[in-house]
Amino acid sequence: MNSGSSQLDILNKIKSLGVFNCCDAPFLDMLSQQSQIQSLKKGQVLFVHEDSATRFYIVLNGWIKLFRETLDGTQAVVDILNNDHIFGETAIFQDDLYPSSAEAAEAAEIISLPLSLLKAEIENNSKLALAMLSSMARFRRQQDQELEHRTIQNAPQRIGCFLLRLVH
Repeated sequence: MNSGSSQLDILNKIKSLGVFNCCDAPFLDMLSQQSQIQSLKKGQVLFVHEDSATRFYIVLNGWIKLFRETLDGTQAVVDILNNDHIFGETAIFQDDLYPSSAEAAEAAEIISLPLSLLKAEIENNSKLALAMLSSMARFRRQQDQELEHRTIQNAPQRIGCFLLRLVH
């Protein structure tokens, strides 16, 4: 998909993501109609930790780095996302503030979607709420495993695990 992508292409991308399987056609149509494709340059910051959240995103291609800045100004990488990953959506559950910063780790193309539509659908569609909670729980388990790996594995082992995660 590229910047010339049609609304139908965007709709099909949204439909292909498992978290939206329980959503009806009118919601998915409205979501795709209010979406935008954004092209990001390497190093471009999309949002900063605790910015007011109005949009959430789907990675079409490229790599997005989620990070937090430590007190000494260094970056603590939370995750690196590639194709078909959704991010920024958890702000709904965190006072509409982004829980981390997001930056293009390389040139990337993303779909930007209104967070208000997602929030309204979650309030009306308990299946979507459960799907979102399940997705967040999977992410939390993954983070717990990575923390465990960082404490017991050496650097080459951690790199190997990261590469294996990319192929799944």
